[in-house]
Amino acid sequence: MNKAKQIALAREMLEFSRAIPPSMGFGWVLEMDYLTHFEAERLMTMRELIASQGFSPDRAFDVLDIGYLHGIVPEFLHREFPLAKFIVIDHPDSPVFRNGDYQKLISSRQYLQLVSCNIGEAQRLNRKFNLIIMGELIEHLDPTFAIESIVKLTALLHEGGRLVITTPNANGIANLYAQLRGGDAAHPVIPDATMNWPHIHLWSPTLLQRTLGHHGLKMECLRFNNGFEAQRFAQMNRKPSGFLRQIPHRALWNLSRAVPRLRGYFVAVFSKEAGGLL
Repeated sequence: MNKAKQIALAREMLEFSRAIPPSMGFGWVLEMDYLTHFEAERLMTMRELIASQGFSPDRAFDVLDIGYLHGIVPEFLHREFPLAKFIVIDHPDSPVFRNGDYQKLISSRQYLQLVSCNIGEAQRLNRKFNLIIMGELIEHLDPTFAIESIVKLTALLHEGGRLVITTPNANGIANLYAQLRGGDAAHPVIPDATMNWPHIHLWSPTLLQRTLGHHGLKMECLRFNNGFEAQRFAQMNRKPSGFLRQIPHRALWNLSRAVPRLRGYFVAVFSKEAGGLL
């Protein structure tokens, strides 16, 4: 991935995120390390894979995005695909609906409509989409509910439509290393005011592919990203004083760079198969 373009995109994201009212408590979005190594890499990958499926900047198409939060996903997909129109749904208890200043800012974005709607009730939108985005979402859901929701959502796809999922990789080497040391890759099942739930269930690409395949979905393409591992590596390079403690993490970083399937996150694109269960 082009590092200069990644940094330039992160700077655009920083400028966009500065408009978010401080009262939302999203100060963490203003960190360049986070934007560069997580959001920018993820968005560049999403753009590339979406384009590989026949979506182009000169094509108008409808997108359903699940979960608004900081709004980076619809904003920076729209900048790449300016004719795309977005409907974004978020659960009714989301803090985005409790802040008048943020609501005013969101409503000024002409390319999207934000709707209060639980993921399991998206059918009430009563329309179909060319593209559905589930970015960093399924790890926050009970796995049976996640699959049930995906099945319902993909019924809203036009023929030839695509579903894009981004999520942590359960088989990422940093996660496996944490568990070998007696830690946990997932989080305790304790409600979270912003995210509803934290990362309560992690998926591997193969497990997700097999599960969705049972429900008539075909994985069209897959790409692995480093995300927070790259952020940690960049931070270590700025603080070399604890080098001995960094040795395992540096080894994990180099291994994940050499073997993509060991990276901490992935982006997958699915299509509905003819004759599937949907």
